[in-house]
Amino acid sequence: MKSPKRVLVVDDNQDIVSTTVFLVRDMGHDSEGCLSGQEALEFVQTYDPDVVVMDLAMPGISGFEVAQQIRQRFPGPRPVLIAVTGELKGPLDLMLSNKSGFDHYILKPADPKTLAGLIDQAER
Repeated sequence: MKSPKRVLVVDDNQDIVSTTVFLVRDMGHDSEGCLSGQEALEFVQTYDPDVVVMDLAMPGISGFEVAQQIRQRFPGPRPVLIAVTGELKGPLDLMLSNKSGFDHYILKPADPKTLAGLIDQAER
């Protein structure tokens, strides 16, 4: 593992957030969770994450919209944005996630080895 990262987990499902935060911490990283897109937009200002692991389909502000706003506020390569979705709806979702500013796109449940690799690749 490279140096520890700060990882923000965003999903409207509390169990997914808790499990993913625990998994990321077990990998040796610092991790916090948010249950909405609005909460994530506020939290990203103070937490300054290296990586954001975010669900796409959330009530209120979708993951696509959150990613766009994060990229507007932080136009550099940080934070790395990882889209996580429960179902692959085809090339349109992949295109929208890329256009929104996501760096990676994975399916739920996220494979721990894949997630660890993407987090470890993130630059501080």
